[in-house]
Amino acid sequence: MNTVSDKQTMKSRLTTYILIWVMLMYFSGCATVSVENRLNDAVAKGNTPAVKAMLAKGADANSKEKNGMTLLMAAAQKGNAEIVKVLLAAKADVNAKDEKGMTAMMWAAVYGHAEIVKALLAAGADVNAKNEDGLTALMLVALNTGRIEVVNVLLAEGADVNVRGKTGLTALIAAAQNGYSEAVKMLLAAKADVNEKNAKGMTALMWISGFGQTEIVKSLLADGAEVNARDEQGVTPLLWAAMFNHADTVKVLLAAGAEVNTKNVEGLTPLIIAAKNGDTDTVKVLLAARAHVNDKINAQGVKRYAGYSALKFATENKYTEIVKLLRNAGAVD
Repeated sequence: MNTVSDKQTMKSRLTTYILIWVMLMYFSGCATVSVENRLNDAVAKGNTPAVKAMLAKGADANSKEKNGMTLLMAAAQKGNAEIVKVLLAAKADVNAKDEKGMTAMMWAAVYGHAEIVKALLAAGADVNAKNEDGLTALMLVALNTGRIEVVNVLLAEGADVNVRGKTGLTALIAAAQNGYSEAVKMLLAAKADVNEKNAKGMTALMWISGFGQTEIVKSLLADGAEVNARDEQGVTPLLWAAMFNHADTVKVLLAAGAEVNTKNVEGLTPLIIAAKNGDTDTVKVLLAARAHVNDKINAQGVKRYAGYSALKFATENKYTEIVKLLRNAGAVD
């Protein structure tokens, strides 16, 4: 008897049996696991016929992943309107929420899918549902894509234009802070509160002034935006515009009554900011509005610059034209 040969044969057979057992376990698992897995995969890949076939065989249209994400949410994210309609026809829960409190309509709004938002609303989606941060679909579209088609659909279905999130965010502030000018116009037309502030005290006018979108600044002012409102650091729209070198916006704000010598909590004035930035155009606009040329940063401000004036910044940075403008306006060392 060949002992070595027999041992090798037994080892080979054992290995084969183990492989067969593993394969049987795997495929038996697939049979039970995979109706839901295959349905999730079909939705992810946009395979409408496969989705229909599995739902027809009794697959659960409301199956969820561990994070609470439903098939309807996944289809809404992907922008697959056909699969969304198939799932709705199969009684998918239109107002189900994932672990972050997001609904399918919120996800559609995040990605700017207007057709899907419309279909979900027609199926009974709550237009003013909130996620865990207190954000609605209207706020989410304003915060992400700014798609006016989605904004229009939501407003037409009664979206609350002035609802506030947990940080004080509103749809108008969200659109403004992202520079979505058309969305801002639509929200203003829908009677958004133009002077609402977020948790840091910032208004839509402050955000838009910082972006230098002068035409939207005019629209906000025409709707009653407070030109001298302050955030928690004492920064006004004029200071925001000066901070980002928007001379045209500075001019519009001044014409609307902005205080030219306003100061933030550190004692920074628009003129000091413009001189520090080397923004000659804004310096000219501010001097023409009789800005105080000898104001200084206070001791409670940035310690390194305590006592600095517009002239000191311009001199240190060798902005010769600004130095000349300031001296001609009466600035002294």
